[in-house]
Amino acid sequence: QIDFYDAGRIATSTMAHSLAIQRVKIAGLTKGWTDWISSRKLRQIATKDKMKWLQIPDALATSPHAKRIAFEIEKTIKTPKRYQVILSNYAKMFLDKTVYEVFYICPENIAKRLERLFSNIDKIIVDGKSYPLHENVLKRIRFLSFEEWNNIIE
Repeated sequence: QIDFYDAGRIATSTMAHSLAIQRVKIAGLTKGWTDWISSRKLRQIATKDKMKWLQIPDALATSPHAKRIAFEIEKTIKTPKRYQVILSNYAKMFLDKTVYEVFYICPENIAKRLERLFSNIDKIIVDGKSYPLHENVLKRIRFLSFEEWNNIIE
């Protein structure tokens, strides 16, 4: 699948994000990751099954150990409230076995800040009910710099 961009009609940040996703995918493919699905394709799949796809990652792939991993490419930090919603959605998706883990791939200066931000979330909302955040949910989210991802051995 090829995305076409009309110069002047797309933000440079969107282009940079798309290129970052492609770099993550290329590094993954060279390490034996398979079945890459883009967020665009996932959105199409999700419209048919909204209960399963509460969160649409930037990409989805199968690790060399046959685990479905969601990829989030972060170039900037969102609000803590937004991450609480994202974490709640992924917690449900872990329970439903939609995805096994989430890899946040970010610039090095963001990866550690993001990890701290997530570790400060103490509750999640699942199916309209508030629950204390269980450590097993956080264990399934990894924060890696682009360099760490490029050097990862899975």
